[in-house]
Amino acid sequence: MWVSTDGKGIILASPSKNNSCWYVVDNLAYVAGNATTNGMYIDATASPGVAGSTATAPTRAGTSYGRSTTTSCNAATLVATSGSNVAPVWNTSFATL
Repeated sequence: MWVSTDGKGIILASPSKNNSCWYVVDNLAYVAGNATTNGMYIDATASPGVAGSTATAPTRAGTSYGRSTTTSCNAATLVATSGSNVAPVWNTSFATL
């Protein structure tokens, strides 16, 4: 679990049996990203924020879901893409992941 430094967002991460990591991001409002101090909230694009990418958790308001193929599942650290590790793919529902 990671809570944004401004208290407006939370990231939950859960590993699955098939070496995937599932994420839920719930942002009450735009979350200001910072590459060194705000966990997976990396992108510093101004409000309304971003929908998420392989380089950052979503910073826009709302709930988003993510999935990555990784050997490490951590809500505070973005997965680096290398070998069998694949950075998260984000969407507004689990059904489309």
